[in-house]
Amino acid sequence: MGLKQLTSHCIQIVMFVFCMKMVDGAYRVINMTKSCVLNHECKLPCRMEPFSYTISVLWFNDNNEMLTRGNQVHKHHRNLRIEKPAYNEWVLYILRVNRKFADKYRCKTSDGYTLSEITVVIEPIEGIKGHTLIIRDIGRYASDNYTCIATNEHGTAEREIKLTVDFYPEVTVMESEMSVTGGEMVIMGCAVQASPLQDAFWTNNEGDRVTSNWKYKLTEEKETDHFPVRFLELVIKSNIFSKQDEGNYTCHGVGQNSESKDVVILKVKDVG
Repeated sequence: MGLKQLTSHCIQIVMFVFCMKMVDGAYRVINMTKSCVLNHECKLPCRMEPFSYTISVLWFNDNNEMLTRGNQVHKHHRNLRIEKPAYNEWVLYILRVNRKFADKYRCKTSDGYTLSEITVVIEPIEGIKGHTLIIRDIGRYASDNYTCIATNEHGTAEREIKLTVDFYPEVTVMESEMSVTGGEMVIMGCAVQASPLQDAFWTNNEGDRVTSNWKYKLTEEKETDHFPVRFLELVIKSNIFSKQDEGNYTCHGVGQNSESKDVVILKVKDVG
């Protein structure tokens, strides 16, 4: 090889190296840390300046696994998407962020030049965001199951919240005075409400708690979630009731650190 050819060849090599350095420094690199919210969408930018139609763009993770090429997704198909908002942009969308997406992502040209280097950190949502249900001057009848429903393009989710309103016991007898003839069957009833309701019972005219026995029959219909009233029925059996059974019969309702009661005055009719 002659001196002239060698000189020309060296000049070409120098010019090639120089041009490569110019190309290497020509692209503007995006270098950033991106906070992505857990279970939400996150987008990572990639932009080529100046733009070249002859170069395709690829996204990689920190393990150098190819995630996308051009407009095609090659990994995590259900959770990644490529969009081109402009002719020289390739935005990578993580559709639903979970903790495995905390990584470093690189957007590169097909000939190896980095356009973006983005470190993703996961940020959980603090507090509760969304609509708030406010119940003012709350009363006992607000006790119920409330359902919060959220809907978007991905579907519907719902969460049920049970609200219980505490209140002091209330006791109501069906009849506050009764006059009966000796030997009759006597039926007394009462309704008890409280939240929480710890106990409900009758006491007789001597102040003793009533239980079912040879003289008394006691029935109880307990409250339910949809009907928060407990009914108590006290029966003095027929052919047993006499003058000695006259007096006050009391229905009791016991709540948390509180008690309420209501009285039935029972009298025997004089038979002339």
